[in-house]
Amino acid sequence: MKSHKSDWERVNPEKLGEGGQSEVYLVRTPERSKQRARSLQSLESYSPPSMIVTTVEKRASMTIEFSDAIRNYIRDDKPNELGAMKEFTLRDDEEQSLRRLQQEIDVLNENRPGLPKLLGSNIDERWMVTEFFSNGTLGIAAIFSDSCSNAAQFLCDPDCMAERDGFEPTVRF
Repeated sequence: MKSHKSDWERVNPEKLGEGGQSEVYLVRTPERSKQRARSLQSLESYSPPSMIVTTVEKRASMTIEFSDAIRNYIRDDKPNELGAMKEFTLRDDEEQSLRRLQQEIDVLNENRPGLPKLLGSNIDERWMVTEFFSNGTLGIAAIFSDSCSNAAQFLCDPDCMAERDGFEPTVRF
């Protein structure tokens, strides 16, 4: 099933980080986004029970529904309801940039130990979402060199790993 960027709700406009050809944002999963949209719809359509001629039981039910909608909309997001959306900007060599994106997605789809889980992606829209770790993730982007410019190449190409002074991977692929 192909997902769309618009299915994921940005938590805030600030970036979590950026790299040579991408920016990363904290996003809510499509399920959580839909839940918040339903809550907001309930809040927007709410009429105070005292303004409607109705029974005491119906007023109580409407008040509970209203308070549930508020609670569901403003509650803290659970860790499994968040993701890190990486949005890619294509460089001069568009074909190479798209290959790199596809390569990263392919590696993450392999569910290798120590790598974040891929939650969604769309090559045409140039983005992917991985699980979000509030304490940070691998930090691989900080150690890329000019010849090893993306996570997939870093993880798969032994020559890239050999370039790292003192870098000893804990997991061999």
